[in-house]
Amino acid sequence: YEKCYSGKDPDLCWNEERKRDEMTDARAWYLIARTQEGTPVAFSHFRYDMDYDDEVVYCYEIQVEKAYRRKGLGRFMVKTLELLMLKANMLKLMATIFKNDAPEAKFFKDCLKFETDETSPMDDVYETFEYEIVSRFNLKKKMEMEDKENSTKASN
Repeated sequence: YEKCYSGKDPDLCWNEERKRDEMTDARAWYLIARTQEGTPVAFSHFRYDMDYDDEVVYCYEIQVEKAYRRKGLGRFMVKTLELLMLKANMLKLMATIFKNDAPEAKFFKDCLKFETDETSPMDDVYETFEYEIVSRFNLKKKMEMEDKENSTKASN
């Protein structure tokens, strides 16, 4: 974690107590991958949440043991989160990634085709951000919302 973030933002700096509280929060859900022997080899911490006015599944963390990386397990786990998003009829699957963590950025943006979310802060001449918020839409839900919005506009 420390290699990915070097800034001063207290919300992003490593804080073990805050991390423990986050992971034991009643809203936390876990997807755990185990070997046939039952040994955990990967997990994702996620929540069903609201991001502004959008219903989302937010992936707080995904970790895969080194020996199990680059075998499709991380992709499978995120795709499972995507299925949970679809089943719950939520609008987006979201995650926060560190810009200087090249493998993480490649995994989410290139392999999984996540895009920069509209809520992600943008760098400007006054401030640069070390993280980016990425997301994938539930296209069916997005189209339903757009159709509803268009029909409301047409009736006014």
